[in-house]
Amino acid sequence: MISLNDDYAELTVVGKDRSSGIAYTLLILLAIILGFAAVFFVNVYLSAKGLSMLGTCLVVFYILFGIPALWRLRSKKSVEYDYTYIENDIEIFEVFNRSKRKLKITVHLDHAKCIAPVNSQTLSGYEGEGIAKVRDFTSYNDGEEEEQYDEDGNLIPSNKVYAIITSKDGDNIKILIEADEHMEMLMKYRNKDRFYEE
Repeated sequence: MISLNDDYAELTVVGKDRSSGIAYTLLILLAIILGFAAVFFVNVYLSAKGLSMLGTCLVVFYILFGIPALWRLRSKKSVEYDYTYIENDIEIFEVFNRSKRKLKITVHLDHAKCIAPVNSQTLSGYEGEGIAKVRDFTSYNDGEEEEQYDEDGNLIPSNKVYAIITSKDGDNIKILIEADEHMEMLMKYRNKDRFYEE
């Protein structure tokens, strides 16, 4: 039995790594080429002034540190979602590379139209009205579950993915979250009239 005193839950979901797009990668490559050209011209200028050793050091420094630093900007970024459920509100924080934490959205479940598993037929009525935006805060996309294993090769039980239909400025918004058993029970307890299990 759940009481309102237990109306709190926390959950961290590991999202898919985000890789840089092609345009961003091309921009980084352009920055590397322009940087190399700038270092080359500074080297020519320093050589003309009799400071060729300093120019050589500048080129070596750029190759060893500048290029890897620029290239690292396009590397994959790990993302996690921290859910905090308090009194029927869910705050969702996005954590990049386990360092930058930013509040992405606060979902007021009291104002939700529907809370249902992502593959539920219940959602089709709302989707028929049109969904203006989908916000995905899960470990996978489009509700297709990926099996995850721990270090010993054991299958990690997956959380159930729920879609929350709410409205903003007259438009329906679909928010995808994962919920463990505790959060699922809390949502069900507080939202009996709009919570669907299938």
